[in-house]
Amino acid sequence: MTGEHDQSEKPDERRVMTRYTGNAVALVVRNDDVMRTGISGTLYDVSATGIGLVLEAELNVNEQVRITLSNPVQRVQKETRGVVRHITQRQDGTWRIGIELATRLTPLDVNLLKMGIEPSTREGTSKWV
Repeated sequence: MTGEHDQSEKPDERRVMTRYTGNAVALVVRNDDVMRTGISGTLYDVSATGIGLVLEAELNVNEQVRITLSNPVQRVQKETRGVVRHITQRQDGTWRIGIELATRLTPLDVNLLKMGIEPSTREGTSKWV
């Protein structure tokens, strides 16, 4: 299936929903941040129940966040909330963040956030279709 991540690379993968390579700019605001300072990033992958982001700053597991996703190609903006479930620091100093969404994304939301990009077999490379 085009657009899916290869789930065979992680044998302990527990997800039921298909994840697709994302194409959106992300802005994450911590719920306890009274100044509402956003952390910029990019959408790495998306499914109906969760998203993966790449951020410049670390978040904490179980931290509640508000996320704004914008896909300028599709001219769509989606606001949602979620809980941080996974954090991994990458070699380039950025953070890979997995967020479980409080409410499911619709199939249309998922399509608009993934549309226009086809994953490559190598991480970090893609091509417009």
